[in-house]
Amino acid sequence: MFAFQVKSRSPGPSDSGPSHAVYIVAGMAYPLWHLLAPAGARDPWWVWWAIGSAFVVAVVVNRSVAPRGLGPNVLAACTALVTLHLLALASLNDMLPFYAVGSALAVVTASFSIRSRRVLLVFAGLVAATSAISYALAPDPRKLAYWGGMLPVMALAYWRLSAQLASAEWSRRHERELEARVQARTAELEEANRRLRRAAEEQEHLEEQLRLAQTMEALGRLAGGVAHEFNNLLTTIQLYAQLLDHQLASGSPLREEVERIQNAVSEAATLTEQLVDFGRGGDMEADVLDLNEVVRNASSMLALLVGEAVELTCRLDDTLPPIWADRGQLERILVNLALNARQAMPAGGTLVIETEATSGRAIDAWGMTRASDEEEWARLAVIDTGVGMDEQTRARAFDPFFSRSEGGSGLGLSVVYSIVTQAGGAVRAVSEPEKGACLELAWPRTWRRPHEGVTSASSSDGARAEERVLLVEDHPKVGEALAQVLREKGYEVLEAANVPDALEIAQGTEAKIDLVVSDVVMPGASGIELLERIAAYRPDARVLLISAYVDHPSLAGRRIPPGVPLLRKPFDAAELLARVRDVLDAPPPRCG
Repeated sequence: MFAFQVKSRSPGPSDSGPSHAVYIVAGMAYPLWHLLAPAGARDPWWVWWAIGSAFVVAVVVNRSVAPRGLGPNVLAACTALVTLHLLALASLNDMLPFYAVGSALAVVTASFSIRSRRVLLVFAGLVAATSAISYALAPDPRKLAYWGGMLPVMALAYWRLSAQLASAEWSRRHERELEARVQARTAELEEANRRLRRAAEEQEHLEEQLRLAQTMEALGRLAGGVAHEFNNLLTTIQLYAQLLDHQLASGSPLREEVERIQNAVSEAATLTEQLVDFGRGGDMEADVLDLNEVVRNASSMLALLVGEAVELTCRLDDTLPPIWADRGQLERILVNLALNARQAMPAGGTLVIETEATSGRAIDAWGMTRASDEEEWARLAVIDTGVGMDEQTRARAFDPFFSRSEGGSGLGLSVVYSIVTQAGGAVRAVSEPEKGACLELAWPRTWRRPHEGVTSASSSDGARAEERVLLVEDHPKVGEALAQVLREKGYEVLEAANVPDALEIAQGTEAKIDLVVSDVVMPGASGIELLERIAAYRPDARVLLISAYVDHPSLAGRRIPPGVPLLRKPFDAAELLARVRDVLDAPPPRCG
């Protein structure tokens, strides 16, 4: 019945304690305790009922105003009141054991129930003051024995409470340290998770780049194969159309129809040329070039292409390193990009072409190639103020036929991508809707030296003194057309459909062979192999190679040696005769 508890708002051990029902039972036990009091004891009954009621009131107050922290204070006051009452009763009843033991139990119970050292010190002071006053009013050795024995008990209670508070503080500190370690570990895991996500995104980006490269390579091979066959057909149509034109009278109405055929062939040849550029490597006729010079030479033509509504500005870096590229391809790149920019600015705007010497580190950031930090690169940027591109369009800007403008082939940017990347360069599109576009191209510095091919020109394209030509062409219709054009100009033509036939003719014919005109891509052995082997039979023969596509898979990556003349299909009769004459008039090359 003396199990009192004083709660405090100070930090300490567990605040869990008896429920409110326990306090009510403890409070109502006081009247019952009064019934057990010895006869004649000075113990007013109303005090017990008042204390019991006070406990009930304390419970009600605790339930109603506990959020404001008043309940624990009321309970503490009731506990102190009970203890002081029992101390007073023991003193008033001459330390009757009934009251002395009860008051001692109250002090012990209250001391070990208090959860605050400050409250415990206040309670000990009240007990000591009450005992001292009682002894001063009526000195009695028994009072000293009883209440003097309470001091070690309260000291023990204070030590126990201090140990509990210290343990609680250590537990809280340990919990804080544990929480800090958990937070730090969580932060590390979150950072690791972010790194993993970034790595996954980068991996996904690289895989997308690989898929794009593989797609472009496959499309390039397909385009090259189609262009090879198509150019043979265009060459045949072109040559026969010119032969027909020469046979028609000057006033014949059919001349206009023949001219339309030739114009159609020229338009088809332009598309085929783009297919060839898309499918072949970037070093077919490559040389050491100054990118600034190419831009300067093309600027006048580009200004005409974009029109007066577009202001063209060139910003060129004089420190630009030389690059290894095809001049014609670079010019076609500039034309394609200029036309795209003009279409993006229907109401006019500004077109800037700039060059810049940059580092491999900057190009490596594009994600297109692995360039070393020390490597020098030449960057070309074509910047317009047009409508720009959204993210989806920009991601597929270099896909063939993804975006086809009116009058275009749909291969413009894909051809640019193929030419630059196959030459070891990098391409990037930077654009936002309504903020224009910037197409960036970059090539690594080259340390090669420029070479010179056969570039001489002749004033006549006719044969001289029964000049003999060995024509090697596997396509029958193309071979017939070529032979007819050459014979009409006075050349004696020996025809072969493949390399073995050509070598047999070269070995078995005693007459001089002045020129070998050979296709590059043929079944079995190629024109490049013929170039290497014919020197054993005709060391003085000159060689002219013709081809629609020199990166055909059958060539196994072999390239035409530098300095060997090459005529690309499709070509017309005038181009063929002029090139034949140039080669015949030039010093004979060293074959083999």
